[in-house]
Amino acid sequence: MHPKVKSLLSGMLYFLLAMILTLGLFWGIWVFFVDPETSSGAQVAQSGLAGTSSVQVSNTGQAPVQADLPKDGHIENKIETKSNSGKETQISIEEAEIKLQGPQAGTNVLPPSRNVTPGFEASPLTQIQSLKRDSGNPLPPPPKRAKLPPFFRKVVVVSSTELKADLRSSQVILRLANIDGPPQDQTCVMFGQKANCNKLAKTALQRFLRGRGISCDISEEQQQAYQGGQRSTDRLSGRCMIGRMTKTAQARNVVLPDLGEWMVRYGWALPHDGHYQAALEEAKTQTRGLHGGIGGVSRSEQRRLSNQTRSALDQLANDAIQSSGSEPANFDLIAPEPETVNDGNSEPVSDIAN
Repeated sequence: MHPKVKSLLSGMLYFLLAMILTLGLFWGIWVFFVDPETSSGAQVAQSGLAGTSSVQVSNTGQAPVQADLPKDGHIENKIETKSNSGKETQISIEEAEIKLQGPQAGTNVLPPSRNVTPGFEASPLTQIQSLKRDSGNPLPPPPKRAKLPPFFRKVVVVSSTELKADLRSSQVILRLANIDGPPQDQTCVMFGQKANCNKLAKTALQRFLRGRGISCDISEEQQQAYQGGQRSTDRLSGRCMIGRMTKTAQARNVVLPDLGEWMVRYGWALPHDGHYQAALEEAKTQTRGLHGGIGGVSRSEQRRLSNQTRSALDQLANDAIQSSGSEPANFDLIAPEPETVNDGNSEPVSDIAN
């Protein structure tokens, strides 16, 4: 072996031995001079070997407790106590270490037994039997959402209050609920022409619908009768709206445009059973549709209304041209422009007046 390696190993060995001796020295000092348990044990052992000595137990409210140890080193379980009156009694060490609180403070009693069962929690009350959890009232059932109204994709206008739609490979007639169309023989004046009010109302509904799908609130009785084949006719009645109602829209209380309300608001239908009263008052105030030039009004009044209509349209057109600067912009009329109706009975108001 190389001399340098040999000297290095020898130095490391001496260093380890020095560390072991140093640790042993510190441990001995700790055991004999610092550790209280070892020190008290050594004192008791020395007292037993030297002869009889006394151990005092201090108790608040009582005289010091003194116990004599025999010379042979045997410790008796009995100790003597001295009260304030000077009377001496013998009690066990366990009794002397118990101190009560409250009115019986200072009384020596035996220590109570303690339950050491794992998971047991000490309590001043004794549990006779296991607790039973009360089930309580059952939870209420979740609220039932209303069924979504059926959606009709292809709809054809039959009259001012009736629509034809496809339902399960067959066609049905949908009747708009809560409204009545104008009478068949009622005439209206619009743009200087007399025409049948029912046909004008049908044209207005066609222009408003524009081929869009609708959702209709049809009663369960009608749907069950239709699905079961117990129907005597293919006519269903309900409130119809433009567009499809979804679960999200239903949860957010989205309101779709109501066809019946629109017809009443623009004067092309009359409500019944107290429905759509606000829309009816608006139509009367604005003299829309049936509430404008109705048959039975004097010819001079019809002529005045037609002239007002022409003046209003001319003013709207001029305003649109001036605002755009070149071509007239699109603008909405109070009531939709009807199709030209010529059933042989329609003629200009000026001809009737003459």
